[in-house]
Amino acid sequence: MTTYAIAHLRNVAFGPEIIAYLEGIDATMTPYGGTFVLHGDGNRHVLEGAFADDIIMLSFPDRKAAEEWYASPAYQAILPLRTRNSDGDVLLIDGVEDGHKATDILRKDSGITKDETDEDHGYRGHEGPAPARRRPADCGGSRRQ
Repeated sequence: MTTYAIAHLRNVAFGPEIIAYLEGIDATMTPYGGTFVLHGDGNRHVLEGAFADDIIMLSFPDRKAAEEWYASPAYQAILPLRTRNSDGDVLLIDGVEDGHKATDILRKDSGITKDETDEDHGYRGHEGPAPARRRPADCGGSRRQ
């Protein structure tokens, strides 16, 4: 299953170190099948709220490839060039299966079976308390030093 590396970067100090990071990152991703999906602010159109930061999304063939890329000596060598010059959060997240529906998350998080959901209309409910909300996991973000 495809795994995505997502970075939410703020306060990027664009200078020689960021340029060196940008010049080096592609070569670190290639051995692991990594490619860019989104990079920077692109042609964003904010629909809700205010968002002035940068989003970067990389795609890897699977979780193992993404983790190996991040831990690789080549990427670890250039990583400080970014972390010294930006604040941000970085995470790995797996994609969803083909045909994924919004209600699939209800079954995953709460133990609700397929029989307890309505294929056409989503979650029908169950006895007892509502499914617990997810807490955001520690994203392993970095702070500029």
